[in-house]
Amino acid sequence: MEALKLYNIRFTGLKNGFHDFDYEIKGDFFKAFDGSLIQEADLKVALTLERKTNGLDLHFKTTGFLTLPCDRCLQAVNVPVSDESELLVKFSANPAESTDSIWYLPTTAWEINVGQYLYETLSLLMPLRVSCEVGESGHCQSDFETLMQKYDGSNADSEESSDVDPRWEKLKNLKLN
Repeated sequence: MEALKLYNIRFTGLKNGFHDFDYEIKGDFFKAFDGSLIQEADLKVALTLERKTNGLDLHFKTTGFLTLPCDRCLQAVNVPVSDESELLVKFSANPAESTDSIWYLPTTAWEINVGQYLYETLSLLMPLRVSCEVGESGHCQSDFETLMQKYDGSNADSEESSDVDPRWEKLKNLKLN
């Protein structure tokens, strides 16, 4: 969790008003989370924090690229992303259960870590299907499809059909009504 310490914001020393934070997110950030599908990234996050007496308003603006594996050939593909999101943080003596866009913190809290929120938001930006840019041939840019056609068994069917026992061929002509 050392990589996520960069995303700690100590808000107790901040005066009421607006405060800006800038983050650059690279591949090391996603390695802190087990099972992340995002291999690499080149993202810039501009965070505007509004400090209030009863809570915090955080506005995130994210732009950049996520590097994801192509669904067809597994080559790395840069996917452009752009997003704006908002997180409200409320202070309460009896914190309620947090939701996606509202976090409740005890009044004794002095710091917040936005790393998990950034990871979840960026994971939701991933497209359902990731594919290489289609080249002139209309296929993925790798030899994966060629290899699949070579080993998919379609050639084996044509070879087997020539070696079929003639007795089985006569059974194909039998019609059952």
